[in-house]
Amino acid sequence: MYKLDVFSKHVTERILRVRLPLGRDSEETLEPIFREYLTESRLVAMESVAGGVLQEFVYVVLLKDEGTPDAFVEAVRTAADNNKVALVMGQQEVDL
Repeated sequence: MYKLDVFSKHVTERILRVRLPLGRDSEETLEPIFREYLTESRLVAMESVAGGVLQEFVYVVLLKDEGTPDAFVEAVRTAADNNKVALVMGQQEVDL
């Protein structure tokens, strides 16, 4: 049996949620990684979490064709001092 996705929309944008220590400059920390792995990024939300110890940033991102999601998440996690990083692949089905 075959499935045809004749009118389906190919989703290329993803949601990135990353937590950084309070006071860390998110642009300075993430910009080199974004330049390497992404063609586009937009900051859509920012909030303090974990009792004000961490800041959570939510971006809409578009990966470059050659960039793999696993390598991108690993690079962001390393830059974020092993804090939580989530790359949501199908944001239409997820309630953030």
